[in-house]
Amino acid sequence: GEAVEIIPLDGPHLPDFGLILRMGLNDKGLIEQCFRKAEPTYDEHATMQLATASRLIDLASQHINSPVRRIIEVGCGTGRSTEMALERFKPAEAILYDLHISPQVESLAQEYTAGKISTLSCDAESEIMSQPDRSADLILSASTAQWFNSFRAFLSQVSRVLVPGGICAISTY
Repeated sequence: GEAVEIIPLDGPHLPDFGLILRMGLNDKGLIEQCFRKAEPTYDEHATMQLATASRLIDLASQHINSPVRRIIEVGCGTGRSTEMALERFKPAEAILYDLHISPQVESLAQEYTAGKISTLSCDAESEIMSQPDRSADLILSASTAQWFNSFRAFLSQVSRVLVPGGICAISTY
């Protein structure tokens, strides 16, 4: 049924396992380059992503039972979902991760007056490991998880970082 790519290996003994592993992982540098290139026109074409983010935030707000002190957003993009989340939840602190932090997100972070916003250009899959246990009330990720190399490992970290009763809201394709 499924197509299988056969890769001939040059050498009589051990294959280059580094090469084999890299072939199965997303190239985060390439993903960042593509999004950076599309950034000037991204919002005018990303109508589905905006609708998805809006629905995700609506769903999260239905399940939040207490004030949101700290949000982590994974894949903040051009900040449209960030803006909706900040308006809806008014957190005291927000941490925004993306492979590339856009100028719109930097502006939004500087203009936010209800609390502190930190932006970090990074691979969120790795960076979330540096967050303290039980430190976030809400983790949002709209249309980003398909770029993860290990969704299972990311969710493991999310469960560690969320406070008891915290909400993780993720959408993907």
